[in-house]
Amino acid sequence: MARVVYISKYPPLEGGIASKTYWLAHALAQRGHHVHVVTDREEEDKVHSIPLTAPIPNHPNVTIHRPEEKVPWHIPYDEHRALRLLNKTLEVVRRERPDMIEAGYLVPYGLVAYLAGKITGLPYILQHGGSDVKKFVEGGIWPDLLNEILSNARCIMTDMEHRAEMNKYNARTRVGVPYVPDPAAFSAVPRKRRERPVLALIGKANYHWKHKGWHRVIDIWSRMGEGFDFVVVSQGIGLEGFQTYARERLGNRVSWRSFVRPGEMPSLLGSVDILFHFEGDLPFPVFSNLIPEALFCGTAVISDREDLSDRYKQWGLDLTSRNHLLACIGEGDPDRLEQRIREFVAAQGSVKESGDHIHYQQYIQGHEEALREG
Repeated sequence: MARVVYISKYPPLEGGIASKTYWLAHALAQRGHHVHVVTDREEEDKVHSIPLTAPIPNHPNVTIHRPEEKVPWHIPYDEHRALRLLNKTLEVVRRERPDMIEAGYLVPYGLVAYLAGKITGLPYILQHGGSDVKKFVEGGIWPDLLNEILSNARCIMTDMEHRAEMNKYNARTRVGVPYVPDPAAFSAVPRKRRERPVLALIGKANYHWKHKGWHRVIDIWSRMGEGFDFVVVSQGIGLEGFQTYARERLGNRVSWRSFVRPGEMPSLLGSVDILFHFEGDLPFPVFSNLIPEALFCGTAVISDREDLSDRYKQWGLDLTSRNHLLACIGEGDPDRLEQRIREFVAAQGSVKESGDHIHYQQYIQGHEEALREG
């Protein structure tokens, strides 16, 4: 079994990469691997962190390491985040003697993995999201540095969308699905049809929340009368502005909730009838963990992208068996969309969904094979 230092975002930081790291680390641990997660300080980004009243439980084979030292004031406005992570990684490598290093995201975690690999001689594996490739690699930011990081990796875990781009730097790529929920956790339980269907938005509220189409969702909700309950699960630097926008149109009809721990996400999704996920205003579409998590839990999804199911199939995750839970309504007049949504909500039943065990096993096995190759 492998011993790996995994450098990435991790709860209580919220977001797709942190959630993916949590579930993947635990899946590998359940298979006998020892995963040492090197991640940010808990106070690194409080506005985007899950409020905790107790520690997040971890598998015995998962150990979390965070930089704790107080860095003296040196260069104004520089928190030395990458250096703190690098120092902690070197400390863990020295003490735990792992077989390899893995990074869950290119910036800054891939940089830290590259530097730690150079210093210790250990091989490193890179993973990436969609936004880090778009913003940095395709955006031409730090091309010489990223060329070093990508070309020297023992392996790059990528997907069909980004395979050609990654192959420009490194032929040692493994193509797989960016993320598949654990069907042991994300699986529907029988639910009764609620008298008042619950419609939800879930995600970070940054300054650019309109890029997520949340203003269009609120405009639709404001037309839907009194027969629905509205829930927003969010935190972020743009939340106050979004709340102002929503309250001007819906008053106090929205229930506002903070982020939940990864292990509580299946229960949250099970309490929701319809998840709204709009992408038409984003600068580029990205793989969202929430889509398969919701569908595995039997929660219907309304998207403004007609090609949503096709895009996930291109990423390697076939969702067509759950098309009855998907309404891809496109963009258009809010009144027309509101009527389509009402019809979709009325058609939803209490059909029990099950997770996708085949895709999940392939997803985890792909990571195990990369560890063996490392």
